[in-house]
Amino acid sequence: MFDIDDISAFKDYTILDCPSGASSFVTEAKNKYGIRAVGCDPLFGEGLNTLAERGEADIEYVM
Repeated sequence: MFDIDDISAFKDYTILDCPSGASSFVTEAKNKYGIRAVGCDPLFGEGLNTLAERGEADIEYVM
C-alpha cells in the first residue's frame, strides 16, 4: 500500500496506528517484522453498544 521496500528501517521506532479500527496492522507489525506498534481508536471509548451499533450500520452501508 505504501510501497515501503525496507521495513527494517522502522525497527528503531514505535509506530502509532490511529485510528486502528479492526485492522491487523499492530499484530502484523510485531509478529511479522518485530516492530513495536500501538493501536488506538477514539471510537473504542464509546462503549460496546455504541461500537456494535456503528459496526452494524457500517455493514448495512457497505452491503
